[in-house]
Amino acid sequence: MTESVTSTAVTLSHLTRTFGKVKALDDFSLDLAPGELVALLGPSGCGKTTALRALAGLEGVDSGAVVVGGRDVTRLPANRRDMAMVFQSYSLFPHLTVAGNIEFALGLRKVPSRRRAEAVAHNLELVGLGGHGDRYPHQLSGGQQQRVALARALAVRPQVLLLDEPLSALDAKVRVQLRDEIRRIQTEVGITTLFVTHDQEEALVIADRIGVMESGRLVQVGDPREIYSRPATPFVADFIGTTNALQGHAIDGVAHVLGQTVPLLPGSPTGPVSVLIRPESITLRPTADGAGTVVSTGFMGATSRVRVTLTDGTLVLVQLRGSTRDGLVPGDRVALELASIPALAR
Repeated sequence: MTESVTSTAVTLSHLTRTFGKVKALDDFSLDLAPGELVALLGPSGCGKTTALRALAGLEGVDSGAVVVGGRDVTRLPANRRDMAMVFQSYSLFPHLTVAGNIEFALGLRKVPSRRRAEAVAHNLELVGLGGHGDRYPHQLSGGQQQRVALARALAVRPQVLLLDEPLSALDAKVRVQLRDEIRRIQTEVGITTLFVTHDQEEALVIADRIGVMESGRLVQVGDPREIYSRPATPFVADFIGTTNALQGHAIDGVAHVLGQTVPLLPGSPTGPVSVLIRPESITLRPTADGAGTVVSTGFMGATSRVRVTLTDGTLVLVQLRGSTRDGLVPGDRVALELASIPALAR
């Protein structure tokens, strides 16, 4: 049976952190509900790892507060915050066995030896590595080593689990498998988790909520569907998924694009605009007088991607169900039909 933990709320309030002239954190505030997994997502240098390290106590802050379980831990060192971190580099001791690596973390917390053995066995089973305790890190694959790192982090029963791009060093197939395993384990254990990644697909699949960061600030926080379907800014729309920028004219909450009307999200400007349309919100209809010409098609299994150029030279990416591209070849003229889904304009 999975051993659950007492879920803990976390509040990061108005954190600032400056390195020279660069604001790594700029009035950064984020709440994590007990047992919630929140992903911080953004490009390199946006401040997401600095936020994670500030929560861990590995990075000081210039101002603001870190509150865990109702207790202000802003000035406490990392070893007094009752958190555990999993890094992208595994950070296992090569001279210790798998069991030894996990026991070492427990020993630092002065866990009795009998309890250590139970914790090692339990957490190796939890991550699917039962029976691997006597192996050494070099005898394991990268994915297995990261599972050991996760087992070691969970064995100490921390209040908060911190994951710093834990999958970035793995190949694509292993990354997907371990991503799903992390989500399963986190849900079963019920531990409050902050997950840092630059991979949008990871964030969309694994998180209860996503915080998108730009230049040290949180520009939008919401559940994955909201972040993808209702981006708050053009930066979020561009960073999460793929968008097409189609020229149009906006008035009274709608945009006129390619002779069609598209509803706009709140906050969109009026007048001449670029309307951000997702590839899956466009369908194609072959017709001799269509406004687009097929440039290329690509089969991707469940979906297909078709690239189309408009008469003004704009390149449009269209995502169709796998078989619906059948019959389309480069040079075909097509009409582009836009779904009536609220879009963002800039």
